[in-house]
Amino acid sequence: MVEGSSGKVVKRHRFDHPIWGTLPRGPALFFLALVLWAVPAAASEPRQLRVGIYENMPKIFTSESGKPSGIFVDIIEEIAAHEGWTIEYVRGTWSEGLERLELGQIDLMPDVAFTSDRERRYAFTRESVLSNWSQLYAKRGSGIRSILDVEGKRISTLEGSVQQEAFRSLLNGFGLSATLVSFPDYPSAFRSVSEGKTDVAIANRFFGAGNRQKYNLEDTAVIFNPAQLYFAASRTLDPGILEALDRNLAGLKKNPESIYYRSIRKWTAEDFEGWVPPWMKTLSIVLGSLTVLGGIGTLVLKGQVKNRTAALQKSMAALESAYRHWESTFNAVQDAVWVMDADSNILLANPASSKLFGVDKDEFIAGRNCREVRKEIVHEAHACPLEAARREKTRAGTTVPLGDKWVKVTIDPILDSAEKIRGFIHIMSDITEMKKAQEQLAQNEREIRTVNGELKERIAELRVSWEQTLQVLANVSESRDPYTAGHQRRVAELAVAVSREMGLSEEKIREIELAALVHDTGKIEIPSEILAKPGKLSELEFELIKTHPEAALKILQSVTVNWPLAETIHQHHERLDGSGYPRGLSGEKILLEARILAVADVMEAMSSHRPYRAALGTGKALEELLSLKGVKFDPLVVEACVQAFSKGFSWEREA
Repeated sequence: MVEGSSGKVVKRHRFDHPIWGTLPRGPALFFLALVLWAVPAAASEPRQLRVGIYENMPKIFTSESGKPSGIFVDIIEEIAAHEGWTIEYVRGTWSEGLERLELGQIDLMPDVAFTSDRERRYAFTRESVLSNWSQLYAKRGSGIRSILDVEGKRISTLEGSVQQEAFRSLLNGFGLSATLVSFPDYPSAFRSVSEGKTDVAIANRFFGAGNRQKYNLEDTAVIFNPAQLYFAASRTLDPGILEALDRNLAGLKKNPESIYYRSIRKWTAEDFEGWVPPWMKTLSIVLGSLTVLGGIGTLVLKGQVKNRTAALQKSMAALESAYRHWESTFNAVQDAVWVMDADSNILLANPASSKLFGVDKDEFIAGRNCREVRKEIVHEAHACPLEAARREKTRAGTTVPLGDKWVKVTIDPILDSAEKIRGFIHIMSDITEMKKAQEQLAQNEREIRTVNGELKERIAELRVSWEQTLQVLANVSESRDPYTAGHQRRVAELAVAVSREMGLSEEKIREIELAALVHDTGKIEIPSEILAKPGKLSELEFELIKTHPEAALKILQSVTVNWPLAETIHQHHERLDGSGYPRGLSGEKILLEARILAVADVMEAMSSHRPYRAALGTGKALEELLSLKGVKFDPLVVEACVQAFSKGFSWEREA
């Protein structure tokens, strides 16, 4: 199948098309060559697949950023990249996705269990993607520990799911009655139980393990319906797409480092939280109960023997089926799981135990005591969580090294109705990759802290260096103008006081202080006789004086700092009404630092003695400054200046 320019799905031409049966072989081959020559280049464009997506974290879901995520998404995108396909995700509920698949509105639906009924409606890949099973989840303290406890309960199920029908069959096998309530997705089903609208929710093991704590639910002992999960396809999809999926899936499964295994590890990094049922206890109790009931029925009414026997056989068949389901689930778990009795003797060990420890589970593990096996396998003294689990009657765990691996050990006690320990579930999960990632992260953090420390030291050195440079410039400029010696320093002192009144940060205040210390640096280029002239300056001389901000800009723009030093000094003679120089800036176009520097500069100049006039004094200078507030000078800066003097500001040495 290929996607045409209209977006519709059309069939590829194949040599076995009925038309070839009407042509001799020679002409058919010639005609095929002619057709292939005539096919436009667009036929080789990337194949677009429409893939259904619904909310079933971590297998397939929408992340907080709105991006499709999960194990199935990682796998299909890896295969699509390899095959040159493009993916279009179509969101909806589980039942909507299956309906769209049957109608050909989408091409693929991930996470579909195989059934004979579905095989009639969809095509399936030959390669399965995941092994799964279903489990019941209820509110904490619900007391549900076996299938018999769901009698009369309201049970949340996923609409249109295989597990819905499987659980209905399980109820019928035990002769139980319960109300099944359908929901469009698992989050809605779990939320219903959390809010008390239903009593129990059915979910697959992936979603349940990752979300039960979020909804304050606990996993129960009821596990059923092990199944293999596949990609299901529309019946109209090109079979070559399914062949490519099978080919790539098989290759990914053979490579332990492929995206297939990395994605499973990534999305199932949590501890395995499935609760293995105490099947032997359940089996013995149910069998004993049925035997007693059968005996009583025989004594009371012999005529019911046949019916009781039939009921017993039916129950036995259901129990046998449930046990097979449980055994398949137990063997499919990828973590090493041991079922132990109250004395910590290992009764059962799943195949993953052999893989993790590199030993034959039947010869080395089964039938032995947990402490003995642990001592031989781990080889190091680490606190075993078994005694903590026994003492606290709740889950306990630890992390231990195992050769070149790291393993997380979790032990859950199995309690009866009287809170007496009947056994333990011992789970060991390989967390080597996670441990390596944590260690690498810690190493990266240490390296970053070292680099940050070095950068801070370097920045401090650079700051001292350019502050010393600015101080040299200040000394040079004042040495050429004996009448204004100390002017820049006094302007800096007032600028600091005004900035503090305005509530500026200490870092910003220091920047303004440094700018004030060199604000007249440009006067280096003004002849000394003009700077020291005792009388009134001529118009030409004043125009020459007005060039000193431009000169300062040229001198200071080469000083590299992360704040506008040169531009602040360039603007310190600009005025709020645009009457200043050198560019006639006005209002907010003038930097705040320059507006503060302008007020401090004028205030100091009016308060100090000059060769061509006597000092006005602080009082007269403040009156003059207030008269120009909002006209030439920023009113907030003027008010801050007045406040500074009212609070006792004075220069260290009066002019």
